Amino acid sequence: MEAIRGLFTACGYVYPVMKKLALLLILALVLLLIIRSAV
Repeated sequence: MEAIRGLFTACGYVYPVMKKLALLLILALVLLLIIRSAV
């Protein structure tokens, strides 16, 4: 039972970080596309 609670806590901490990383990755790809089309 304690292990499951720990797992949920870990997911609670990791999920927002993963969302931020995904957003940054998408932004970087969009910027690359804009630079590619501008050049």
